[in-house]
Amino acid sequence: MTSVKQIKVTPIESISSKIELKPVQKPEKSVHPVRWLIRRFKYFCRVTALHGFGHIVREDTGLAEKIFWAICTFASHITAMVLLWFSWNWSNLTPVVTVIESTHYATWNIPFPAVTICNLNKISLKRALAKANNMKRPENVSAEELAQMFQDLTIFMGYTHESMGNFNQIDSVLHMNNLTVFEVLQDLAPGCSETLDRCMWKGTQTRCDTLFQPVNSTLGVCCFI
Repeated sequence: MTSVKQIKVTPIESISSKIELKPVQKPEKSVHPVRWLIRRFKYFCRVTALHGFGHIVREDTGLAEKIFWAICTFASHITAMVLLWFSWNWSNLTPVVTVIESTHYATWNIPFPAVTICNLNKISLKRALAKANNMKRPENVSAEELAQMFQDLTIFMGYTHESMGNFNQIDSVLHMNNLTVFEVLQDLAPGCSETLDRCMWKGTQTRCDTLFQPVNSTLGVCCFI
């Protein structure tokens, strides 16, 4: 009688699943510090947005061009550092100190023209007639006609309008009285008392001519406080 031996066969998949495969780690090679710095510098030159560095590491440029761009980049950075050093020393020698004297200071004590009012009528008819009566004029020109001519002088203040006046005649009248256009316009401009009717200051009604002062501007004679 023959004996039968039982052989247990294990699948290959179950065997491989029990085996843990570990990756083989290659020994790291030591990198020389100078080579590492050169590699990092080339990478910086390629990715930076600063002008000039990209030309130093470009492969399509020659050695002379790379040296030129390296010198220009180095010189610009040295110049920037020198200017920063001068600026730092200047700020240390002459520092700016801001001190608040008081948080309760009346606005009416500030010497600044906070309010400026300009009259649209650059020439007062009343003053023009009075000025024309007191001025020397040709015999064929009346005071009313001379006062009417004065309004043509506003063209010298920058107001564009169709003027049909005779500037030669006005110029002769001004020469007869030794006056200039600016002096006449300043005398004929409405005063602050004529421009302003009523003024209030600190809750009290005050005469406008004591608050407002005439001042010359690009818009003529204005009143400011």
